Amino acid sequence: MNVTPLQSLSRGEAVASLVPDNSTENPYKAHFPASNMIMSNEELRKIMSGIDLSGIGFRYPAKGNSRGKRDGPDGKRRKGAPPPLDYVCKVCKISGHWISDCPERTQKERKTRSEVPPEGYLCYKCRKPGHWKEKCPNIDIVFNQANIAEVCWFCLSNPKVDQNLIVAIGGEAYVAMAKGPLVTGSSGAQSGKSAVWEQGEASPIPGGGHAMIVPIEHVSSLRDIMSGDQQNDLKSEISKWIQSLTALYAEYDCVPLIFEVCRHALHVHTTIQVVPIPKTKVDQVKPTLHTMTREDRLLTQSNYPRDKKDGYVWFSTPTTGASQICVKIPAGEKKFNLQYGRRLAARILGIPSREDWKTCEVSDDEEIRQRDAFIKVFSKHEFLN
Repeated sequence: MNVTPLQSLSRGEAVASLVPDNSTENPYKAHFPASNMIMSNEELRKIMSGIDLSGIGFRYPAKGNSRGKRDGPDGKRRKGAPPPLDYVCKVCKISGHWISDCPERTQKERKTRSEVPPEGYLCYKCRKPGHWKEKCPNIDIVFNQANIAEVCWFCLSNPKVDQNLIVAIGGEAYVAMAKGPLVTGSSGAQSGKSAVWEQGEASPIPGGGHAMIVPIEHVSSLRDIMSGDQQNDLKSEISKWIQSLTALYAEYDCVPLIFEVCRHALHVHTTIQVVPIPKTKVDQVKPTLHTMTREDRLLTQSNYPRDKKDGYVWFSTPTTGASQICVKIPAGEKKFNLQYGRRLAARILGIPSREDWKTCEVSDDEEIRQRDAFIKVFSKHEFLN
C-alpha cells in the first residue's frame, strides 16, 4: 500500500474541500515517495526495514530470503501471521495466503484421488477391495476362520504363524516368547540360582523371560472374560500359566509385570504379555505408571472401562497382592502408543531404547536359541506336567 497525503498529490487533483479541517501533516510522509507510484520490492524492503512490525507478529524477510519468518522467541513462524509481501502461492499463483491455506489446494487434491480405489488396491484393515482404508466399512466385522488364517499373527490356524517363538500349548491358550523381546537371557544363567539384577536388557532368566499368553481362539479382548467372578476354561488356564511363570521368575528373584493392551477392533488377536522385573523394582510400578499417565493426560481406574468402544491397558503384579490397574484409552484416540505396557517396563528397567519391539528383533537362529533356553527352565513349572 502506498500512502500519499492529499496535500502531496503531484497532479494537483486535491481540492480544499477534500482536506478535513484541522488536518496535521502525515507523520509517515518522510518514509514514502512524493509521487503516488508502484514501488519495487527493493524500495519497499528499504522502507519496511525502518518500521517496527513486531507488534503484529510479522517480520519482513531479509534480502535473499523469499519465504520470510514470523516473529517469535524461537524464530519460528507464528500461527495466523500473513506471508511475506512478495510470497506467491505455488498452487493458484496468487499472493496473500500461504500454500497450506490455498482454497484451490483441496479442490485439486480431491480431483487427483477418486472415490473408488484403483484396481488391485486392498484395504489393509480388512484385505478387501472397493474402498480406501480410512473408509473401511468392515473394521468391526467378525472374521471367519479363512480370513483370520490369512492376516492374524497369533492364530495357530495361520500356516505363517511364527513357530520359532512357541513354548507350550494348552487346551485354551498357549505360551510364546515375545517377538523383539524387551529383555534377553544373560550368558551363564543357570536354573535354581538366584541372581542380583537391577536393570538392563540382560535378564538372569535363561531366554530372557519376556513371554506372552495367547488365547488359541481368536479373541479381541479379555475384558469380558477376566472381569467378574465367573469362571470359564480360558480364564482358568490363563491364571495357571501366570502361576507357572511366576514360579519360574521367583527362582531368579523376579516378579512378573503383566499387561494386556486392547483397542476396539474385533480383527485384533489379544495377548497378555509377561515381563520379569527384579523384586527390588516392584515398588516402582505404580509410581512410574502414574507419572506416565500424568504426562499423557490419561485416566487410571481399578476396573475395565464400561464402554466397549473404549480401549484399555490392564496391568497387574500378582505377587504383591495389588489389585489390577486399568489405563483407559478414549474411543477415537488414534495417537495412543500401543506399546504402553512395554514402555512402562522399559522405564522401570532403565532401558528406554528398547521400548519399540521392532528395534529389538533378532535372527531366527537367535530366537530359537533363546526359546530353547527358556523351555529348559520353564518346563518343570508347566501345569500340564
